[in-house]
Amino acid sequence: MKDLLFRMVNMSTHLKVVDKGQKMLNYTIFKVADKLEALHNTGELESIKSIGAYVNISFTNAFNDFQKSFLSIEDRIDIIHEYQKLW
Repeated sequence: MKDLLFRMVNMSTHLKVVDKGQKMLNYTIFKVADKLEALHNTGELESIKSIGAYVNISFTNAFNDFQKSFLSIEDRIDIIHEYQKLW
């Protein structure tokens, strides 16, 4: 789990270029937490064999949703440009 959170925070640092790093973290964490809570409330949480893998997939899906909903083409270009300057 710690590696997963580190990955999400690391990704958010790249989004700071367009002032959306904190928004991405809030969006993904709340989306995954809501999903886990819903599973807990319906008693389905027990059926998940690997909670780490499930959360990883959920974070990836939440991040993809965030990109589609909140990042414009211009934002993506700015992020990629800044990222390439680092490496």
